[in-house]
Amino acid sequence: MARLKCYNKSMTDYAAYVIEPESREKLLAAFPPKYAEVIAHHITHRYPATPAELPPLPEHVEVVGYHDSGSIQVLVVEVDGRQRQATLDADGASKFYHITLSLDRTAGVSARHSNDVLAAVIAEKGVDALCNLPEPFALSAQPQLLQDSDTPKKEPAAPVDAAGLKKFHP
Repeated sequence: MARLKCYNKSMTDYAAYVIEPESREKLLAAFPPKYAEVIAHHITHRYPATPAELPPLPEHVEVVGYHDSGSIQVLVVEVDGRQRQATLDADGASKFYHITLSLDRTAGVSARHSNDVLAAVIAEKGVDALCNLPEPFALSAQPQLLQDSDTPKKEPAAPVDAAGLKKFHP
């Protein structure tokens, strides 16, 4: 039987690709979280969104870039060959598909700062620098309408040393 979800209308709905559990495990093994709060839950498609704006089931989801600001880890993602999500920034440009891997809230960052990290990479090195992995890393994800409260919070990161970084790190 399908589970009904009751929405809190005071929360903002958004359309996302939720990373499937097996893919999430593989993702966290390939890109070990460095910061206290591990997220690695979804790829935002549109924020805010209505049920009519839910994207179709993707054929290909691939991580193509990795960036670490010193307080937040961000993975750049392509969904069916597209890097841009449907959400527009303040300048009217579409944002990049990404996964917030982990973050350090004591440094004053939240998952929303992932977009700032990618903007800083573009400003410093150009848009081509976003895709810096030697090979894409495939994931499985399902489209879903979420609310702000649906993103998991406070999963502790395992300690990582330099030897723990996998081949996907540039």
